[in-house]
Amino acid sequence: MALCQVITVPEHPDIPEALTEADTEAGALMQGQDCLIAALGGYIGDRRAVPWPAPARGRVTIALPALVAAKIALYDAMCAEQVGNTALAGRLDRSEGAVRRLVDLDHRSHIGQIETAS
Repeated sequence: MALCQVITVPEHPDIPEALTEADTEAGALMQGQDCLIAALGGYIGDRRAVPWPAPARGRVTIALPALVAAKIALYDAMCAEQVGNTALAGRLDRSEGAVRRLVDLDHRSHIGQIETAS
């Protein structure tokens, strides 16, 4: 039986729900990004504020894909302005479902749609 070193993904101190581990550092980082995106999607689904990351201070960081970051920025702006999906849909002359997909981190929206909504 071979011993396997378990690599824990860098902590996400602001998002305690984002926990995962892997056998290699590369695997940990890859799973860490997926886990972080899933946790952030949970914040949006629960209509909770998405916390800004704390300074890295020497910790390994995980970058979010540009589309995910843009969706979170749109959601954050909606929260700051207290604009819900229906109100934004009215402003954009779109359906509420279309706006819901714009902030759904699992939906493959086009970045141009998010730029228009911002």
